Amino acid sequence: MLITEYQNGFDLQHDRAFYSPAPGTTFADWYEIHYRGREYSVALVVLDGEPLARERWRDDLKGEQIHIMLKPGDPMTVFTVINTALAIGSVVYSLVNRPNAPNTPEESPTYSINAQSNEARLGAVVPVQYGRHRIWPDLLSQPFSTYASNDQYLYQLFCVGAGEYDTEDLQIDDTVVENFSEIDYEYYYNTPVTLFPTNVVTASEVGAQELGTDFTGPFIASAGGTQANRLEIDIVWDQGLFRARSEGDTDPATTTLIADYRAIDDLGEPTGSWTTFLNEVITDTTRVPKRLTRAVAVTPGRYEVRLRRGEISQTGPKMFTRCVWESLRAYLEDDAETYEGLTVLAVRARATGNLNQNSSRRFNLVGTRKLPIWDGSQWSAPTATRSIAWALADIIRAEYGAARADDLIDLQKLLALDATWSDRGDMFDYRFDVTTTMWESLKLAARAGRAIPVMNNQVISFMRAAPQSVPATIFNRKNLRDFTVEYQFLNEESPDSVLAEYVAPDLGWQVHQVLCQPPGSAGTNPKRVRYNGIINREQAFREGIYDAEVERKQRKTCKFTTELEGYIPQQGELVAVANEDFRYDQGGEVVEVDGLVLTLSEPLTWTPSVAHAIRLRKADGSVDGPHLALAGPNPNQVELNEALDWTPQTDGTMVRTLYHFGVLGSTLSDFLIKEMRPRGRLEVELVCLGVVDSVHSVDEAEVPPDNTPGPIAGNPDGPVIRTLLVENASNPAILHIAWSPAPGATEYVIERSLDDGDTWSLWTTTTNTQITLPAPTGDLSVRVAGVGRARGPWKYWSGTVGEYDIHSPTGLSLTAELALSTSGDYVTNLVFTFSPEEDDYHIKTFEAQYKLARHADWKPLYNALETRWEWQSAEIGVHQVRVRSVYVQGEVFSDWAEAQITSLGTFDSIAAVGLPDPVDPLLFITTDTEKSTADIRISVGYEGEGAAPDRFLLFYSAAQAPATLQITSDDGNKLYIDPDASIAGTFSLSVVAGSTAKRVRFSNTGIDIDLSGMWWIAIESPGNGNTRFFKIAESSTTEFVLAAADEFPFIPAPGDTIQVVELEYADSRLPEFSLLWVNGEVIRHGGIDFDGQYYVVAQQRGAEGTTQSDQGGQLAHYYPALGPLTNTVEIMASDFQLVDGRFVYSGTIPVSIPSEMVWGSVSCCLARRATESTGTQYVRSNIVQLIQAGPA
Repeated sequence: MLITEYQNGFDLQHDRAFYSPAPGTTFADWYEIHYRGREYSVALVVLDGEPLARERWRDDLKGEQIHIMLKPGDPMTVFTVINTALAIGSVVYSLVNRPNAPNTPEESPTYSINAQSNEARLGAVVPVQYGRHRIWPDLLSQPFSTYASNDQYLYQLFCVGAGEYDTEDLQIDDTVVENFSEIDYEYYYNTPVTLFPTNVVTASEVGAQELGTDFTGPFIASAGGTQANRLEIDIVWDQGLFRARSEGDTDPATTTLIADYRAIDDLGEPTGSWTTFLNEVITDTTRVPKRLTRAVAVTPGRYEVRLRRGEISQTGPKMFTRCVWESLRAYLEDDAETYEGLTVLAVRARATGNLNQNSSRRFNLVGTRKLPIWDGSQWSAPTATRSIAWALADIIRAEYGAARADDLIDLQKLLALDATWSDRGDMFDYRFDVTTTMWESLKLAARAGRAIPVMNNQVISFMRAAPQSVPATIFNRKNLRDFTVEYQFLNEESPDSVLAEYVAPDLGWQVHQVLCQPPGSAGTNPKRVRYNGIINREQAFREGIYDAEVERKQRKTCKFTTELEGYIPQQGELVAVANEDFRYDQGGEVVEVDGLVLTLSEPLTWTPSVAHAIRLRKADGSVDGPHLALAGPNPNQVELNEALDWTPQTDGTMVRTLYHFGVLGSTLSDFLIKEMRPRGRLEVELVCLGVVDSVHSVDEAEVPPDNTPGPIAGNPDGPVIRTLLVENASNPAILHIAWSPAPGATEYVIERSLDDGDTWSLWTTTTNTQITLPAPTGDLSVRVAGVGRARGPWKYWSGTVGEYDIHSPTGLSLTAELALSTSGDYVTNLVFTFSPEEDDYHIKTFEAQYKLARHADWKPLYNALETRWEWQSAEIGVHQVRVRSVYVQGEVFSDWAEAQITSLGTFDSIAAVGLPDPVDPLLFITTDTEKSTADIRISVGYEGEGAAPDRFLLFYSAAQAPATLQITSDDGNKLYIDPDASIAGTFSLSVVAGSTAKRVRFSNTGIDIDLSGMWWIAIESPGNGNTRFFKIAESSTTEFVLAAADEFPFIPAPGDTIQVVELEYADSRLPEFSLLWVNGEVIRHGGIDFDGQYYVVAQQRGAEGTTQSDQGGQLAHYYPALGPLTNTVEIMASDFQLVDGRFVYSGTIPVSIPSEMVWGSVSCCLARRATESTGTQYVRSNIVQLIQAGPA
């Protein structure tokens, strides 16, 4: 086994080495030892002319020759390596070698019918096209859609391909785009896309989530590291938005939508507060799906969005208000993007019945590639061309090809070939849209012109199969050995013709075929051949009949071995091969030149009565001649008819000049180089084809006629409506519309105009050929069109719709009453009634709205054919209601009639500690199942990002005080009243922020209770359940003292429960202890073993829903008050004395009460400032029923 190593694929005569591995050594073993530590890797291995796959390297190889092409350690482009490999691999390819089929042809959107659609082919190649072709462009970015007036608009960006194109015939499937309504499109090449923003992303997490009153989301709109300047949401009512009436008509239904956005960082953490950008009431009476898009411009950043309904979804036998959040989009900055080097198609289309989810992926067009054209001295600007030559040049020159310089391309050969191909009408029309190599691309393109690429050192040239008269060199007995000749005879299975397949533009760019039957062939056993890049029947026929003639007649091959001069000719070139044994002319060496007489190394045999000629090989391997030859004085001598202009080599200092002698004009010894197989260090085996002149003239035959039947007549793309009838019903605003069926229509579109056809709006769509619709009065124009593969022509009607006799509602009444319902809840009922005009059967519905004092606009109340409406309200203050008669929804209606009433009480707010007034007060009245009381609950809110109170203190007053009243802030916002008490009259509710009240109870109406002027404390006797109340101090007092020596206005009786203060450290650093007011004595239990600063802190309770867990796992609200309610006192550990097992502290603890406080009480909370820290350790404080008092 001989191994030849080539280090330079562009120079096969030098930079090579030869190795002979030991017998039994596998190639893998030799490779691992030989290349260990070297900065080379193998690019190609060839065994006896065939590529050797890596998985066979450890096989016991039986071949004779292995050739290796090295790839240097420096990075090289794929195409350069392919070029190098193919320079050696030229021993493998035939004269007009067919390119390999693509690895995955089923993935081609151009040549696979199943793949002909618009897809985002991630990781796939950017298509490169040459010539003219039908294009199914890939999606360049993720499509997105928006909704306007319930119409969906689709935005798609397509990649037509690399480079610039002339474009034509844009279609959707097989229908021209002009047959579709409202489609805008633009082509761009190296310019920014301006038809619509292209840098738009859609959040994948959002998709048909049904909306409720709780927020859906939040969902993040774009990926980390992106900056969005616009957000959009799509909402869909998939069942429509309406209320069904028993008689089949529809009434309006309403949905309120609330959406917020919030800025986040790249990790998804919030960096801002929620901002509401949508708070909208949507009302409609549509039974078909309703869709809308809402958007907001934002400061560039990253955002999350949440969305909810403003009311409970009403979906049932009569109400259809279910809606879903369909999508969330973010428009990123720098949206006017330029796609360098690509032709881009931007499409904005309104989705209709014929432009749907499937057809929107069927955009296609015809494009002709623009390429530079070489004129012999310079390149032109890119010009639309179908030239084979300039496609080949672009494959080699372009960045997406081999990116090679012009001096490495045989441009003069291409210029000459371009003239030949242009004269013949040969063109290359092909689209590369699957991965391939540069060399395979060159082979495919060149084959359309009956040519092959060849490598001449580093220069890429091309050889076209054509008649040749001058051999590239001479071979005879002096420079060849092992000459053999092989004839392949035809048999009954041999193809006698070619069935050429090509893409036919006039047949919908589908694959068509033509039978190529050479003269003398029956054409009964054709060979099917696909001619990629040919879209012309005549060209396909020429190439097919040429291949068929070659298959039938060019069946003689010869094979011989020669030395390095075997590399002189190129693949496909003509060589003269003399071999006397096969009577292929005569050959030898020239041994002497004497004027016109040449002395040869061999005696010559002359054929009588015919002219003879001789060819001579020059020192560079080229051929001189033929020269007319006459017999010389001796058998090995010839006499030339004219002198040579060069001197043959005869002195032995160099290889002697070779000659080739035979009958003038004979081609018996002419052969074409088919394959070149290296054999050892200094030899090469050549495989040659015999020359057959008829293969180059057979394509002059007449192209057979195309007898393919034309397409079967079908329905037109745009269905045609022949007649349209419109009639008024007995109701003046109801129209009956009917039309003739349109063949091919899948649905019908009805539009109307109120301005004599200047502007049109969609009315409805239907699959029927008649429909009844409510119509506005006055002049009206109607048009109807059928929709099939495209929308057909409009059919028009114009006329006048009758007037209505309009009546407004009368006798309006609005009442309010507060009552305890059977369920135990107090409800505030509002009842609205009115009287309609009798016998006005044209009234479709009544539309009612309401408005509160805090509202700027009217809000929907109901839309139904009802004259009495009852609802419950938690609002306080004036209610306004208005109603009107509706004859045609949204178009014909009466004037508004209004009524109003003042509901329960008024609402006042007092904000303390510098907080803003609360907003949106709501009053709720419910019963408490565990008490014989009713709860009056008020709910308020705070706007903005400022401070909000931790708790609220609520007041109640009425014109006549109830028998029993409790006021508490257990949950931060409740009042209690006795359900038996009279609660008629005016409510006055106040909210005080920053209060510290815990619990105050009132009973015995004879007691003078001054809510705003006194401090109270309560003692409850468990025996009779009575609670006694005692005044402690005036609330206007700004400071009072709790001390052991103080006398209180009560004496606890045995068994009495006393409200006390329990203190303990939240982190258990101190044992539990309590301060007790018992018989004027402060008692402490537990122990303190260190000095420090202690604080009396007026506790402030947290807002509802904020909790902190204590050591026992319980949840409660423990937050220290702000500064004005805190006083500091120094307490030494030694001040606590052990008395009867308890530690007692005697001292004064002053508490400052701000004079502006309207109401408050003090919870004593002990805290210590640690000596080793500047922070404060707070102790939780809780008022509890702790002990039963006994004798002092």
